[in-house]
Amino acid sequence: MASSIEFSRTQPLNPSGPRPDGERPGGNLSVRLAAVDGDLAVVKVDGELDLSTVALLEAVLAPLPGRGIRHLLLAAEGLRFCDATGFRALAEVHAALAAAGGGLVVADPSPALRRLTWLMQRFSAAPAVPTAPADPHERRARLPSGP
Repeated sequence: MASSIEFSRTQPLNPSGPRPDGERPGGNLSVRLAAVDGDLAVVKVDGELDLSTVALLEAVLAPLPGRGIRHLLLAAEGLRFCDATGFRALAEVHAALAAAGGGLVVADPSPALRRLTWLMQRFSAAPAVPTAPADPHERRARLPSGP
């Protein structure tokens, strides 16, 4: 069964000062449930995941385990920015899915997201958020398997 639901927000909820790259936080975020196949969901994210947009991501991802989803592939090639708040939300989803015998895998993370993942795992108690191989045919094989 495939489904497609898209949510987006283009106005920041709480804009603040510029980020180190000079951009202002609170940009656009689009979260789309691209496909569902059994207990696997593919969610595509585009834009900026930060304090002002994390609620949108959580609103889309939180109901998935209740729908029988145990494995989540997050297609992140369009995710231009992710702060620690966004990463923490991904880590919490991963931990919830792992408790059900599944997990979250980030596909095509930007170099900045890879670095943030490394830093968060090294210097905090955040659970690991694995990344998928670049080859889409290898991704399904790398998803965590249940009991």
